[in-house]
Amino acid sequence: MNKYTTKLENKDVCEYILLLIKCEKLHTKLEQIYAIPKAKQSHGIKNQTIKLNNILNKMLVKLMHFQWKLELKTA
Repeated sequence: MNKYTTKLENKDVCEYILLLIKCEKLHTKLEQIYAIPKAKQSHGIKNQTIKLNNILNKMLVKLMHFQWKLELKTA
């Protein structure tokens, strides 16, 4: 394995870990929002929940892509 491939793999792993951390933070924030009873949620909170869910879904797709990429490199 050459140096370029090793550096690329390290970079990919770092990006993967950062993405995992961001997903965890978003997930925690969504859990806090969902803990608020629906009757007490304002329209703004509902919109924020939808936006956060969309962002989280996009990040999860990226995570799956990274995981697939890493599996290809380690296979």
